[in-house]
Amino acid sequence: MKKRTLIILAIVAVLLILLPIVFPYILTVYMGVASGVAFGALAIYGTVESWLTPPPPRPEVEYAEFPFEIVYTIDDEEFTVNDIYVCEFEGFKSNGTGDKKREWKGYIKSTGDFNVVLIEDRNTKIRCDVGSPEYYMSDPEYGTEEYTPYIYVTGALPEKIDEIIEQYNVELVSWNLSEPIENEYK
Repeated sequence: MKKRTLIILAIVAVLLILLPIVFPYILTVYMGVASGVAFGALAIYGTVESWLTPPPPRPEVEYAEFPFEIVYTIDDEEFTVNDIYVCEFEGFKSNGTGDKKREWKGYIKSTGDFNVVLIEDRNTKIRCDVGSPEYYMSDPEYGTEEYTPYIYVTGALPEKIDEIIEQYNVELVSWNLSEPIENEYK
């Protein structure tokens, strides 16, 4: 045989011996690069698409205040909260898929908190939710069902919530919430 043919056969033999050893590494590197390129392309596509997608209509009324009153009891002692729920339009937010949504901020005027804190004990809070800015500002993406306030607990294990509410014997007695405004979106 010619020398050139022997060299080629030797190279092929070495490759056949090394291929099962080297192939998984080559495949891993290739797949890593390919998935990185694919992920990068999707991220760029999502970003470009969100730039090209127009935002939903802007609300005509972007700020409003809604007086409310809630009456609750703790161990049969009655408490009343009269305050104002403030709603502010903050602009539009993209969720990364090209969809844009109206972004709202809602808070209790006297405290700046997003809901009424009835009881605070260390890290646990018993709260009353009085609504959302989407509800009060009549955002068409969130529906317009009448809102009913409710009591809930934060900072506690889920299995302890009923026990905490029983411990403090907290109960929502009555409420008077403002009606949502009639807002136009153009």
